[in-house]
Amino acid sequence: MSRNILFKRHAANPTTTCRLANVMAEQISAFLRSALLEEMHLLMTQLRGEITAELRAMHRQELTNLSLQLKQVIQEAHSSVSSVRAKPRRSVQSSLAREFETDSTASNDSKALMPSSSFDSVERSPDKEGGARSECKEILLETAAACCPSQSMLKLVVHDLKAPLNGLAGYSRTLAETDPKRQKEFRMLTNTAQFALDNVTNLTDLWTYAKQQSRDLVADAVRLEDLNTLTHERLERAVNRKGKPLVQSGVEVVMTVQDTQYALHGDYGALCTLQYHLASNAAKFTQKGQVKVVWQCRDEGLCLAVEDTGSGCSSELLEQIFEPFVVEDFSESRKHEGIGLGLAVVREIARLHRAQVFVESTKGVGSTFRVVFPPSAMVKAPAPRRTPRDRVGRTLTAPS
Repeated sequence: MSRNILFKRHAANPTTTCRLANVMAEQISAFLRSALLEEMHLLMTQLRGEITAELRAMHRQELTNLSLQLKQVIQEAHSSVSSVRAKPRRSVQSSLAREFETDSTASNDSKALMPSSSFDSVERSPDKEGGARSECKEILLETAAACCPSQSMLKLVVHDLKAPLNGLAGYSRTLAETDPKRQKEFRMLTNTAQFALDNVTNLTDLWTYAKQQSRDLVADAVRLEDLNTLTHERLERAVNRKGKPLVQSGVEVVMTVQDTQYALHGDYGALCTLQYHLASNAAKFTQKGQVKVVWQCRDEGLCLAVEDTGSGCSSELLEQIFEPFVVEDFSESRKHEGIGLGLAVVREIARLHRAQVFVESTKGVGSTFRVVFPPSAMVKAPAPRRTPRDRVGRTLTAPS
């Protein structure tokens, strides 16, 4: 009875009826909105899972195809180099040995694994041995041609391998930053793509520098402190395929310039690549101790010395350590990553700057690499482009 009376009162008052209708409409609208949001959230979660699964499958297939293409390119390059080495050299081997022995006797405390004479110096040297010298030059150029594919093949590798890997690494890095639930998987994909990209970059660098001559360099006065700074920054960012820092915990990297009044006349980009390959190679094989990178002036010229307390290498490996695709362990379960191109790039860049490369190594003790640039490459250091703090003696210590 009271309910009917209340309804009649509300019905008799149009204002109250409209207010109740508005309240009910708002409640119904809020309920529908919450239901729609919940359904949308469930649908988006389902779609995100399906899209992520498809992307992971697609990326896995792309990485497989790219690795197969890279492996095929490396095998073809390695077989071409091996075929050139297998050709008989007869008396030319002795002439090469006599020519290169003159340069190697300049240092008694270490073994020179790369002669100071480049293809340019062979072309400009006087013809002392007639046919033997011309045949020597022909063999050197033939070896360089075997190591360096055609320009079309280089463009093919850059377009079909380097560009997709670069895009894959950037895209997976973006997914790792936007999807916190699957951040670990996307970071692993990023590191794998970056590792493959670095190998392709080393391969194209080797081909590019091997095709060049000294006159092709963009030479300028390069400050040694700038080289140390860039190498320091790259080592801080460097990680292995598993995402761990390249500089292991407990390893100290010290970079110094003994005489800051001198600079090096050469190609800035190539010299940065040379120093980084030597420093990263030392850091990769050093688990405990120190890696020292020192620029110093000597009687024979400007010297870059990279010394580490790592695992070292055997005497058999020293004979071919600067050859491409040479690693100490070829097994699938090897401890250290890489396909053996970094030191080959170092050799070619040193050749372009008419420098000599020396190495000393003791198994289980460590290694020392020295790159000696001729005195003609030493110039007065230019004024810094900005006013930096003193970076001489800058130290990099890996996080514990």
